[in-house]
Amino acid sequence: MDDRTYLREVQYRDDANLNARVELHRRFSVNPGDFQRWEFDQLELVARARVLEIGCGPGLLWAANLDRVPAGWEVLLTDFSSGMVEVARARLGGGAFRYAVADARALPHPAAAFDAAIANHMLYHVPERPRAIRELARVLRPDGVLFAVTNGRGHMRELDDLMARLGRRGFGRESARFGLENGAAQLGEAFAEVELRRWEDALVVTEPEPVVAYVRSMPGSDGVDSGAVRREAAAVIARDGAFRVGKATGIFVARSPIQSRT
Repeated sequence: MDDRTYLREVQYRDDANLNARVELHRRFSVNPGDFQRWEFDQLELVARARVLEIGCGPGLLWAANLDRVPAGWEVLLTDFSSGMVEVARARLGGGAFRYAVADARALPHPAAAFDAAIANHMLYHVPERPRAIRELARVLRPDGVLFAVTNGRGHMRELDDLMARLGRRGFGRESARFGLENGAAQLGEAFAEVELRRWEDALVVTEPEPVVAYVRSMPGSDGVDSGAVRREAAAVIARDGAFRVGKATGIFVARSPIQSRT
């Protein structure tokens, strides 16, 4: 099974794996703010706008901000997993929202169709990423904006270290394909202006079981000994009072899409 098929049919068949990861952040993040609310604050869009989200997953951004979506917005949520699209549809319903299964590398939309596009923690999964970024630029209006969330080096490194102690590979390698350190250069091939805004946060985990659930939810965790993870996390908590995990997360704001201006 290739990586793309695995992601669509196993890892993101539905929202179960993602929910395990979200729960760890929800319970143990030190930043008292809500990341989804902060992300929505960054959108800075006009009262009437057409918005595209690629890789929408279960619609978490919109579920956390239903009270803030202007009446004049039209939001199209897409994902390459039909299961995720159905979860988002069940969670959000109709109103401002429409839904479709779509591949970021070949978006089924005319040029200059949207005022904004959103890519949440997903561009690092996309093969032929330059093609997908050009597609996002193509479907944006000349004054349109892309908002792309990703992680950076050191994001949750302590979990990678835990896995290394168990003789397993860590989980940070995926976001290295499109991360805080190299994302601006990649987006700069199709957007004239790229800005990075960072979200400052960390985890202070006081129970081992959520760590186990997080590890088991990750790609590449097949065959992981849950008991060994539990014992290792419990030992850190007993020694240090908590399992402290650093984060490196931010959002790229990319303006002036080059494709739509040519």
